[in-house]
Amino acid sequence: MFLAAVARPRFDSSRNRHFDGKIGIYPFTVQRAAQRAAQRNSRNRAAGTIVTRSVEVNRVTYKEKLINNVLPDIRAKFPAVSTVFAQQDSAPGHRVMDPEIVAAAAQGRRIELINQPANSPDMNVLDLGFFNSIQSLQDRTTPTTIDQLVAEVERAFWAQSPGAVDRVWTTLQSVFRR
Repeated sequence: MFLAAVARPRFDSSRNRHFDGKIGIYPFTVQRAAQRAAQRNSRNRAAGTIVTRSVEVNRVTYKEKLINNVLPDIRAKFPAVSTVFAQQDSAPGHRVMDPEIVAAAAQGRRIELINQPANSPDMNVLDLGFFNSIQSLQDRTTPTTIDQLVAEVERAFWAQSPGAVDRVWTTLQSVFRR
């Protein structure tokens, strides 16, 4: 599972360059030698090799990814504006509004987390086409390990053109008009 953060592409006047709209894509994986080493030899890996595993996405892992990765990247990459509104889907594990997240979002630039309206997948810009375009690029390869899959998904994410990102945002605007 991945957590992706995108925004509408725009000109960043504070840095005098174009912001492509891509903030980051973050895999929910873990590598632990002691707990996740391969048990025995196989054609894929030798015994004792560190194996990457996906982790369950719950309130704790989502909060950790949000505080340690997403919010700092928004501050670093997003054009300078007074307030950033970050929409998260309304899955139960994502509706985390505890003091740590509020404090992390308030550091420096103000970031307000809002939830996607209930039962409205059309209001999620990532579901409207961005994930499909990433998947079509990633499907051109055949990864055999989680590490390869993560690398291919990240490559496909960063390969998206700003025009493709902008078209998905235009689709979202047309959904709003209906």
